[in-house]
Amino acid sequence: MAVFSVDELKKLSETIENPCISVYMPTHRTGRETEQDPIRFKNLLTRVERDLEKTGMKERAIDEFLKPLRELLHDTLLWQHMAEGFAVFRSPDTFSYYRLPVRFDEFHYTGTRFHLKPLMPILTGDGQFYILVMSQKSVRLLRGSRDSVHPVEIEDLPDNLADALNIDEYIQTMQFHTGTSMRQAGRSAIFHGHGAGEDDETHDIKQYLRKIDEALCNYIGSQRIPVILAGVDSLLPLYREISDYGNLYEEGLPGNHDIERPEDIHKKAWSILKPYFDRNRRKAEEKYHELKNNDLATAKLPDILKAAVSGRIDTLFVDLKDHLWGRYVPESGAIFIEDQPELESVDLLDAAAINTIKKGGTVYAVKGDELPDDSPLAAVLRY
Repeated sequence: MAVFSVDELKKLSETIENPCISVYMPTHRTGRETEQDPIRFKNLLTRVERDLEKTGMKERAIDEFLKPLRELLHDTLLWQHMAEGFAVFRSPDTFSYYRLPVRFDEFHYTGTRFHLKPLMPILTGDGQFYILVMSQKSVRLLRGSRDSVHPVEIEDLPDNLADALNIDEYIQTMQFHTGTSMRQAGRSAIFHGHGAGEDDETHDIKQYLRKIDEALCNYIGSQRIPVILAGVDSLLPLYREISDYGNLYEEGLPGNHDIERPEDIHKKAWSILKPYFDRNRRKAEEKYHELKNNDLATAKLPDILKAAVSGRIDTLFVDLKDHLWGRYVPESGAIFIEDQPELESVDLLDAAAINTIKKGGTVYAVKGDELPDDSPLAAVLRY
């Protein structure tokens, strides 16, 4: 199962095949409802099967095409470790699925492109963040949203300082070869030199934090999601000093959080980050209203689709729940609207959002009553 990122979105958005299937559903972490999630997924696959029949695909071909999706129904561990939402994408050459911290409505779509708009809140400024919880004894990464939090597993993330610096392995080797006691070996075991003015302990800790940061940067990749630090007072400034990640939030959560529940850490982190997310979106809305009487802001579909393709959108507001099915021809600017989705049609709102993100813009996928204008789309243009 892949980790969802901007790069994953771009890869999915560039897929043009017949057919492309997109499936979304809400899922549950605990409780009896976890037993119902595979049943809901099976019901969605039945609806997808009917869609494929309408395209003229034969029964044997449908069975082969849906085989990897149906195999998920028997993956007990998958359904026991869900997040808030589950998204699955299948085409002749693609099969990807993601457990995600967003609660989707049940939705399925069959076309020649994947439907990706429900994923937008994960990649933009709509309340997605990480909490890096660390001490010398433990490290964990939590992914949070406005309403949820869950642990993230990173293969290269060290468990603790001893794991990062192979202290235990070194001590065992010293004891075996020389008879050196653990007390004697422990302090001088690890390093062969350090920066001017640094004592051994500070140098050791910086090495430890660099390994944490490398794992974090490799995992998050090109995402610009804010990371809030939670840890003892002495670690936080050292981590900020060595970190290569470009969006560490300026305020952290000092203290020892080794045994604290993720839900309690999330509550503290969200109280700090909520104004940040609200402020960014509010500023974008204010900018839209300031510019909407000239050519640098618009709620007109043709203008927005053209600007999205050419990379001129700075910020896009789009209705998360609404759909506008049709086709857009960039060469001529022609737009064809359809009452119901056809195999060759796309959600034009989806197309505008995808092109905006691919060109480096920000997308706020929101509920209809949170849009800044009486339109399912509103954009602030770069030029």
